[in-house]
Amino acid sequence: MIKDAFEERILMGRLPSSQPVARRLVELARRDDIRDSSSISEFVAAIQVDPALTGRVLERANLLREASTAPLETVAAAIVRLGHRELMIAVRDLSLITTDGSQRCAGFDYEGFWAISLARAIAAERIAHSTGRCPPESAYTLGLLSDIGRLALASVYPEEYSALLASEGGRDPVALARLERERLAIDHGTVTACLLEHWGLRKSFLRASRLFQDERPVGETEDAETLHLVNLLKCARLLAEECVEGGATSRVAGLRRATSMMQSHLGISDDDGRQICADVARRLQSVARPEVAPAAPRSESLGEDASESGSDASPRARRGLRILAVDDDPTSLFLLKRVLREEGHEVLCASDGAEALRLALENDLQAVVADWMMPRMDGLELCQALRCIQSGRELFFLLLTGRDTEDQIVAAYDAGVDEYVTKPFNSRILLARLRAGQRIIELKKEVDGERLVVAQQIRELSLLNRRLKSASLTDPLTGLPNRRSIWERLTEEWQSSATVDAPLTAMMIDIDGFKKVNDLHGHEIGDLVLKQVAEVLRAHARHGEDVARLGGEEFLVLCPNTTAAQAAVGAERLRAAVEAHVVKAPGFTGSVTVSLGVAERTEDMQGIDALLKAADDAVYAAKSAGRNQVKLSDRRRGKALSA
Repeated sequence: MIKDAFEERILMGRLPSSQPVARRLVELARRDDIRDSSSISEFVAAIQVDPALTGRVLERANLLREASTAPLETVAAAIVRLGHRELMIAVRDLSLITTDGSQRCAGFDYEGFWAISLARAIAAERIAHSTGRCPPESAYTLGLLSDIGRLALASVYPEEYSALLASEGGRDPVALARLERERLAIDHGTVTACLLEHWGLRKSFLRASRLFQDERPVGETEDAETLHLVNLLKCARLLAEECVEGGATSRVAGLRRATSMMQSHLGISDDDGRQICADVARRLQSVARPEVAPAAPRSESLGEDASESGSDASPRARRGLRILAVDDDPTSLFLLKRVLREEGHEVLCASDGAEALRLALENDLQAVVADWMMPRMDGLELCQALRCIQSGRELFFLLLTGRDTEDQIVAAYDAGVDEYVTKPFNSRILLARLRAGQRIIELKKEVDGERLVVAQQIRELSLLNRRLKSASLTDPLTGLPNRRSIWERLTEEWQSSATVDAPLTAMMIDIDGFKKVNDLHGHEIGDLVLKQVAEVLRAHARHGEDVARLGGEEFLVLCPNTTAAQAAVGAERLRAAVEAHVVKAPGFTGSVTVSLGVAERTEDMQGIDALLKAADDAVYAAKSAGRNQVKLSDRRRGKALSA
């Protein structure tokens, strides 16, 4: 299972969303009913621009579906299935990138990621509408989520991934995937597929999300749906990048390339391609891109109010809370701010609840002190809105009010208020109740610190386990999977092939005259030849073909869902690539050749050994016939045939 590859998936509920999306959802969450079509449409519009929220909502909806029904692939269908209560549960752990930088991967462009994801989704939907081979709404979801593995790695390993992005090759997708495998023992394409599987999406989506990011040729044996989705994603990615990142001058050429790719990959005419480009660009202009607040020191994140408190270096000031003070009366707000600052707190001010909500989502706060009666959004509504999301539930909320009847106070506590002080407030009482809240905040901080330590240990242990497993399954010389690894893979594919009666082919490869290379030039040159032959085989193998080193000069290529005739075409390509490759080393310059044997699983084969024996016999036949060629085995006719 793909999901077994990324143990940190237990942390994936904390993938960050953008602040504008969070603000919009908080506003919508105050509604009591979403059954009417207009309300559903507003929720759909708010959620489906954000990859993390989309994945979370789909996950919860697919958990509730019956096993016999198809996976839900659109936010609209998921919301209808969930209803208001379940939807609120799905979004309540909304995670944000705050300005204090504690959750931020410094080298990761969050705004760029969200913008490209949204543009790719829009492009995929429009292309799917033109081809008619995939529901446009499903294509939108696939486009939005098809690169979410990068966000996941940046969230789980912020420091490591930042260093990786800053290194040479960190901006090239293919080189980035290679660096990820080297340093994290997994790549973002695999993580994407892991998350899509965890969220309950169909297998062709998983497969396409992995294949479209790899520059290797896609095997002809891939099913037609997956091949189409891969090509659709490639076209959508190019179109999205040109619309979002391309300058005015380069965009024209870039859109021309996108049109050409749509024609060659999907059979879309030039005229239709140009119309698609225009439609996508037009729609992007009408959609507000998610933004993320820039990283900043904490004192800057609280604006001009913090600049004064930040200059106070007394021990009392350092122990202060980061507080949002909210009141529509300027005089009351001034007095409140002064009292809080004199106590050593950092203070950010807002004049109404709506402004306070925005500031609370954009800043790393610990407490809110708000008046009850305010325009646009009163203090109770502000508290209810903040309690809808994880970061808001963690704030200590103190309400200032002139209302002190029993029913009013009970209503305030029911709304989520932690404490209240009557107005006009007594500063000593206000500060005493804040100190009580501060003790709770400090205890929570200790618990959060312990939780972070545990989470870090989980990440480190998972990374170590992946590295150890990778080492146990990898040939140390060539970096290819070793005999144990390919045997496990072959066992899985054998069972799958036997169950669904799908073809399965093994390709045995042997370097011609390798002993002579070792004898004449030494084992160092021999090892270099092995490594370079392995690299050529890996580079020219098709998607879905597993290349492994069996030992010595022998390699094996496993070709699932592939007939012997189909595999023979790939075998000839590998043979020619090895022959054309020039190995250069001190004291040695030249090329080597390989002999290849191809065997397909047949009904009379009793197990894996029989398949490998047939491929090995075909290699022997190739060597006997003069080497540097491909031979196909036909066990049923008892002879090896020329490719």
